[in-house]
Amino acid sequence: MSVEKLELEDMINEGNRTSYQNAAKDSIDYILVYEENANTAPIREIYETNLRKAGLILTQLDRQDEKYFVKVYAPKDILLKYCEILKIRMPLKIQNENPMRTNMNNSGLLKSFLNIFKPDSKLLPEKKFRMTERFSRERSYLFDVDSEDFFPPSVRSMIVSFILSMERFTEKMLVDNKDDSDDDEEENYGITKLIALGIYEAAYPLHNDQRELLLNEWGSVNKLHKIQPLDYIKDYFGVKISLYYAWIGFYTYMLVPASIFGVVCMIHGFVTLSKDNISTEVCKSQVDIIMCPQCDKHCDYWNLREICPFSFIAHQFDNSSTVVFAILMSLWSALYLNLWDRYSAKIVHRWGISDGFMLNNDLPTVQYLNSVSKRKGTCDKLQKVSFSLAVVIFWMGLVVAIVLGLMFYRISLSTSEKIFGVKSWIVIVTGSIFDLITILILNHFYERLALWLTEKELHRTQNEFESSLTWKIYSFWFVNYYSSSVYVAFFKGKFIGRPGAYQKIFGFRQEECGPGGCIVDLFIQIATVMIGDLTYNNILEHLVPYVQKKIRSYKIDAIQDDGEKELISSRQWLHDLKLLHWGNNELTNEYLEMILQYGFVTLFVAAFPLAPLEAYFKRSIEGSKNGINKYSYARQLRAISKLCGFTSYSMEGPLNLASLSQEKFKQFINSFDTVLTDCDGVIFKEEEPIPGVAETITKLQYLQKNVKFVTNNTVLPLDRLQKKLKTFGIETSIDEIVYPTLALIKYLKSINFKKKLYLCGMKAVKLDLQNAGFEIADSGPILVDEHSATFKRLIEDDPEIGAVVIEFDLNLNYLKLMRSSIYLRRPDVLFLVGITEKKIPLLGNIIGNGYFYKMVEEFTGRKASVFGKPSINLSEFVKEKFNINKPERVLFIGDSLYQDMSFASISGFQKLFVLTGLNTLEEAKQAEIIEKPDYYIKSLGDLICLIDNHLSFAVMDAQRVLVSCSVITLTTIAIAWWYRKSKKEQIPTQWKTVGTVSDLYMYPLKSGRRMELTEMECTNYGPVQMADKNLYRLRDRFLIVYDDAKMEFKTGRAHPNMVLIEVSNHDTDHVALDAPNMRTLYVKVPEVQKENARLCKLHGKEQTEIVDCGDEAASWVSRYILEKDSGLRLGFHDETLKDRKIGSEFTKFYPHIKNDDMGIFSDLTSFMLINKTSVNELNSRLENEISQCQFRGNIVIDDVDEPYVEDKWQWIKIGETIFRNIKPCTRCIFTTIDEQGVMDSKNEPLVTLRTYRQLTDEEERKASNFSPVMGIHLGVRKTGIIKVDDIVYVA
Repeated sequence: MSVEKLELEDMINEGNRTSYQNAAKDSIDYILVYEENANTAPIREIYETNLRKAGLILTQLDRQDEKYFVKVYAPKDILLKYCEILKIRMPLKIQNENPMRTNMNNSGLLKSFLNIFKPDSKLLPEKKFRMTERFSRERSYLFDVDSEDFFPPSVRSMIVSFILSMERFTEKMLVDNKDDSDDDEEENYGITKLIALGIYEAAYPLHNDQRELLLNEWGSVNKLHKIQPLDYIKDYFGVKISLYYAWIGFYTYMLVPASIFGVVCMIHGFVTLSKDNISTEVCKSQVDIIMCPQCDKHCDYWNLREICPFSFIAHQFDNSSTVVFAILMSLWSALYLNLWDRYSAKIVHRWGISDGFMLNNDLPTVQYLNSVSKRKGTCDKLQKVSFSLAVVIFWMGLVVAIVLGLMFYRISLSTSEKIFGVKSWIVIVTGSIFDLITILILNHFYERLALWLTEKELHRTQNEFESSLTWKIYSFWFVNYYSSSVYVAFFKGKFIGRPGAYQKIFGFRQEECGPGGCIVDLFIQIATVMIGDLTYNNILEHLVPYVQKKIRSYKIDAIQDDGEKELISSRQWLHDLKLLHWGNNELTNEYLEMILQYGFVTLFVAAFPLAPLEAYFKRSIEGSKNGINKYSYARQLRAISKLCGFTSYSMEGPLNLASLSQEKFKQFINSFDTVLTDCDGVIFKEEEPIPGVAETITKLQYLQKNVKFVTNNTVLPLDRLQKKLKTFGIETSIDEIVYPTLALIKYLKSINFKKKLYLCGMKAVKLDLQNAGFEIADSGPILVDEHSATFKRLIEDDPEIGAVVIEFDLNLNYLKLMRSSIYLRRPDVLFLVGITEKKIPLLGNIIGNGYFYKMVEEFTGRKASVFGKPSINLSEFVKEKFNINKPERVLFIGDSLYQDMSFASISGFQKLFVLTGLNTLEEAKQAEIIEKPDYYIKSLGDLICLIDNHLSFAVMDAQRVLVSCSVITLTTIAIAWWYRKSKKEQIPTQWKTVGTVSDLYMYPLKSGRRMELTEMECTNYGPVQMADKNLYRLRDRFLIVYDDAKMEFKTGRAHPNMVLIEVSNHDTDHVALDAPNMRTLYVKVPEVQKENARLCKLHGKEQTEIVDCGDEAASWVSRYILEKDSGLRLGFHDETLKDRKIGSEFTKFYPHIKNDDMGIFSDLTSFMLINKTSVNELNSRLENEISQCQFRGNIVIDDVDEPYVEDKWQWIKIGETIFRNIKPCTRCIFTTIDEQGVMDSKNEPLVTLRTYRQLTDEEERKASNFSPVMGIHLGVRKTGIIKVDDIVYVA
């Protein structure tokens, strides 16, 4: 894509807004808060103006001291519009309930018992299930849009939040990027940036009347046993937060049996303590068991009885029930995941989010869209990703180093028991505490580092951003939290050696387990981490916000005097300003914390059986406190995360390849090895290639994809089709092309067919059948004598005919159809059909072969055997010919739903539908299953841009790697190679956006009147008109006026009235010339023959060949320009004549210019570009403004940030067309002639341009006769079609 951005619809007319003004007075969807500042006021005004243009209604509320409050309200039409844009699923109209449905409510004691756990039905009545569907204004009748509560608060605030985050606060499209190396420069959009800059103090939706209700019935501690009112939480906070509470609630309930198992295990250990043989032997042994010293120095032998207390402690959780408990927890973990899948599926169905959440997270991030123009290349991104990976690995290594440090800490203190009397359990506990402190500190710094790294990676979509950030945080947290526990559980004391042969590290003995064994050490480690983390999080999540809220409230209350406080307290917007504001990753951290806790509960539960109980209390308390805590924060709506096993992938209709994320696009490219593609409508249309397709085919072949061609076109022989593809730049062989005749031949040979064939088909089919050894019967005359006897003789049956073949036949007539039906009366005659198209994409659509063979089928009652697309016969032939064993690894590309997509479905191929041929996207979306494509793309030529954007940094070019190595190792060869390579032109792969095409002009007659175009084909000889095939296609400056005697060209410099001569196309071989007070002249385009060509002098000594257009044209131009009957003539030129050559005066200063860059009769190159911003800047210096047309450029671009910046551009890309900046365009006296042919008396704008628009190089300036410059000459490096409003990229 060019700049991938969500294109919102045009704003609805202002007249529709008035009906919402009254509603806006009492409704508030969002509040913006700011303090008056003269420096920031212009930016704020631009932003609020853009919000109003987007349809929001902004109203100024009360001012409190220096604080201003702006109320934001979204009218109904805006909500409906963005519901459709964001693909939000809304509830359908309520249908009549089934009268047969009976009340299944429980009764009696069970009902009373269950009611204990249910919320108060009077305050929070159970919400009825409502079917949902993606909202569409075209199908608004399905939705209860007139209902007052159709838009819940969460949806209203979410839409407004989206608009606030998308709108810009500058008038420019992109921030000026004066230093391309400044990758840290941020873009000017969104309320978040405005708050960061201090332009606004806060932005938040208001808590409404449901706040107190949910606070009392859900957030209260005494309601801890109640089932969560998830439907109400969803409507108030949005789907993401409600899903979090659904998960935490389900997880907490599931911890109940696990906690019971753990408590039973501990009780069993306590009860069986007296019967534990190991503890009895350690504590009550009558024999002294002497153990070896625990260190090499300062440690003495010790008695085993000294570890008696630790032995009893170890038995509490390491007893015979521990194995059973571990097995039960393994089953519990699997059961939990499966039950959560079922429970989440129920929620997903109830809330209508089974095909994605309320926002489509695969939309490109705004950061990505606004950074595309600044990115230096895919290598830059690869470096950033590599740097991020290196930093993550470094921090993981740092954690491992800290674990080793703590190990050496414990080793060093292990000798202190004898020296300083330090107890061994103190060493273990202090080590665990130090580990906890390290975990918390590292987490604090790493979260900010991970966010910074992820932002620098410039991920294309929000899903990619969240996935990358989540991966970084989780991978570090995993290592940070689990490293010490894994070390204690699996490595500590396992490789110490034996007395006399200890395994040492850096001269030290390895750390041994504590007196009670490593199970006690692990117990202390896990208990310290879990309990310490619980304490820290409670302080961080509850106490700190409480204090911050009090401080914030005090500051806000301080701006009010005592007389105002009672009044202000009733204003919700001021009250909510006191609340804290959420960051961007709160719930991500909550999810990750729960996942890590789940790991402790399952992985190390044998060492700490009370872990489920601790987790239960933590989750219960935090669930309640988080519910309360939500109201200490300003109300925020969240987009939807990818956690919990949900996905935003939608199965509705084919997927747009251009909208796939980078990861999904890679999966798509890697999902196939073979590409089968149709030709007509995919590679070319009629005789013209589709732009970019050849490059796409080449790129697919470069990616090791086997590209083959399957066409139903039997008009051209295979060798001519192969040559046609080659002329389009596609290298292939005849063996890689398949069409129905080949499958037909294989079938006839397989049945050993020996009789004659009656063929209704083209010469290409006939030749192929004859070359295969089959005899073709005479098809009869094209013209038939209108006599019954003759006709009867022509349609008599021929017993030698053994098969009738009906193909596409331009000479098909009634006689051929009659003969076919006569022959098919005999059941032994085969009925074979090639192509079955009912429509042929020619001149719009024309009738196809499908109707004719169906007529014969209906008349004869015979069913034809089909060998074209879609048919099993062709499918089996293609698979056999191309050795396709895994059809699911094949991508079929086509433009027809019935022929191509059905054929792919029958064959089991993947399906890619292009919009350049027979069917439209709407038809594809509504097609039957067999015809519905998997993917679609506007044109196959667009695929190369997607491949380059998504895969270029991942696909390494081996040749460049080898060249780079040779540069390093072979200096002499490297210098020579570098010099040659630097002289070559290499088309860039990275582009930035600078503006759009505003106007396209062409000048068929040199110095004549311009022709305004909406699109043009760009060739090496200049612009070509995109005319109807019934008209002659005009070219830029293909006609010239020249002096008959001197054989030199004449221009408007000497004859200003030439600018009024207008050229238009009349028919296929005539053009028309018009001028004021002159009759229309129709000139036949002369046939170009070398003997008719004449040499005409252009600038300097340059000469070029022309063909004269005749005496009538000569008389006409002489009469108009000279007011004489003779003296001037009209000349013509096309590509077949002699090419022009670049003079040395240009190649000396402009190394990029080539002979191919010269136009037909243009002064220099075939294209000239004008920057409208530069023209406007020039007009600001002039007394009388001039038109951009006086510079006679072909391409005019607008929306460029700076004037004259075009001088610095090296490459320009518009659509698929790529231009090279050749040189600045030096200006002459012609610029002083306006569009009416009048020369300015003051020689403006030439005089003004000379004052400040001169070439900088002195020698170059002298060579150009000190002419000023305006605009740039362009040379075509890649031909294509450009249109008005196309985005302009530069490099």
